[in-house]
Amino acid sequence: MIRSPKAGTRHLDRLKIQKKILFFSLGLTCLLWAVISSVSAAPPVEEPAQVDFVAPPAPAPVMLVEPVAEAPLNPLAELITSSAQIPEFPPNRRTLYKIRETMRHHWMLTRLDEQKVNCNIYMSSTGEPADREVLGFCGMQVYHQWLGGVCKQTNDRETPCEGLTLHYIGPIEEELDVSIKLPGAVAYSDLVNCAPWGTCAEQPKLVFKGLEPLATHQISLVHIEFEDGQEFVCADQTCLVTLPFTTADGMEATYYVSSSYGDDSLKTTFQYRNVGLGDGTYLFQLIGSEWDFYVPVGAAHWGFFPELDIHLTPWLDEVRSPDELYTTQDYAFLAGVYILRGDVSASDCSDGGLLFNGAASACGIERAREQVIEAQNRFDHQILTAANNNQIPPKLLKGLIGQESQFWNGWVIKGEYGYGQMTDELSLIHI
Repeated sequence: MIRSPKAGTRHLDRLKIQKKILFFSLGLTCLLWAVISSVSAAPPVEEPAQVDFVAPPAPAPVMLVEPVAEAPLNPLAELITSSAQIPEFPPNRRTLYKIRETMRHHWMLTRLDEQKVNCNIYMSSTGEPADREVLGFCGMQVYHQWLGGVCKQTNDRETPCEGLTLHYIGPIEEELDVSIKLPGAVAYSDLVNCAPWGTCAEQPKLVFKGLEPLATHQISLVHIEFEDGQEFVCADQTCLVTLPFTTADGMEATYYVSSSYGDDSLKTTFQYRNVGLGDGTYLFQLIGSEWDFYVPVGAAHWGFFPELDIHLTPWLDEVRSPDELYTTQDYAFLAGVYILRGDVSASDCSDGGLLFNGAASACGIERAREQVIEAQNRFDHQILTAANNNQIPPKLLKGLIGQESQFWNGWVIKGEYGYGQMTDELSLIHI
């Protein structure tokens, strides 16, 4: 909350800004700590033209499934093509058991004088054992004897060896059960005729596809299930679906594919909203990891759709450039700081440009307008970067900073710090 820089004045007399819960969870409060040194300002709210919304017809139209054909050229072709993000095959989804025949060679070290077998050596390669095999199979004591010399007992040797003796016993054939981990099938979806967030001239469609990594198998079925109970199965590798209408709250959809291998892919779930508009177009919005880049960061992170009247939630507006964060708010206390510091002259104002609580008067605000606008837009690039890195709507972050500090980090308030006037006591957050 903004405090007057004058001693004894802690609450605003003329500018009382009531705090609201700006986050839907305490997790968002923790995220804001990551951007405590960034700066931001209250976004301008422009009222867009009112749009008449048409309620979905009842009953909702049955989902249409169409054969996949070449899509006609349309202005969304580049976006739609680039949106196809084929996920990697999930590893270790399948286990293949095979019996593999193998052969090992058996060698033995003995001592005639000790009348015992010192050790057995088994090697998968041909040839006599080397130092490392002897050390590994026989241990340090026998290895030291080996280094001192070894006699090789062969069938054509006339006299038996004395001391440490190496014998070749022969090959051993074995059957081993070997388990091989194989990747599983994968399901994915792609846009057809509409962008993932906005209005569309046609009823939105999605194509659902599957990929099978094993050359000897193929995708046999594509399953799509909707939250309202609608379900369809396509006996093919692809399935083109005209999406049913939803309410303003949207609907959840889940899809997966079946393979001739005998298993199913992992299930993928997303949310979508498809509402008919009064002008014959459709409000179409998707929330899912495949489309995060195209979806406003707040909707993508929190998994909810904004109000149909988007002007009611301007802080959720999509921001792609720092220029879109530009604001021209009249911050009275920030203007007052500039006048008190002598950075701005308001000597021609009848009240000296200041009110009794340190905020700038109307005349003072006018004199400091250029500096105030420059200050509130000075860190737009950093605000956008910090907001995107922490999945916070950029206008929300800038508005928070504008409300809390008016882009002046010099307020001396116990327990509150920086441009966001952050506190480490969550109990100080009030509705």
